[in-house]
Amino acid sequence: ISGGSPDVVESDAAAAGSQERTKVERDEEDVELLVEFLDESYDEVARIEEVLLELQQGVTDPEHLNEVFRKVHSIKGVASCCDLDDITNLTHITEEVLSDCRSEKYELKGGVIDVCMDSNDLLRKLLDEVKYAVDEGTSLILFPEVAGLIDRLEAVRRGEMLAAPEPQGLSLWLLAEALSLLEELGESLPQWADGSLR
Repeated sequence: ISGGSPDVVESDAAAAGSQERTKVERDEEDVELLVEFLDESYDEVARIEEVLLELQQGVTDPEHLNEVFRKVHSIKGVASCCDLDDITNLTHITEEVLSDCRSEKYELKGGVIDVCMDSNDLLRKLLDEVKYAVDEGTSLILFPEVAGLIDRLEAVRRGEMLAAPEPQGLSLWLLAEALSLLEELGESLPQWADGSLR
């Protein structure tokens, strides 16, 4: 962004809930650049999600990895020019993981896909934050969960896999529903196995 970085409310994990937005004056050129960045990035994030889901389902098109890499690289480059530090930092390490996959240090599957999907989900939230700040003329709020996800991505690069954080909200509900269905299935398995359930 011309004239320096956008105003950002600094935070740490403990202060995340207490961040306050301040009003920010952005010139028309900066707003246009950010709006264009958002439009393109939302499209890129949607396509990244599609490709990662295809890879997770076993599609083995080698071009998929290259496509995801290019899209993450593109978002990183523009975010860096706009001084969007959370987005830049997250996409940088995600790009490094994808680069490692391209050079066959490890495969883009299993836990590596999972952490890349988590990165893409958080990236979407960060874009939502930029959109809100631009629309409302306010400072950005930093997301403390970026650091935790960067740690997980760096662990992948070191050959380690750190567990995903505990599910919250809707994810927790889905997990409970899945467990309930598995319990029901488990109760009917003995009947199915002996032929009494048809």
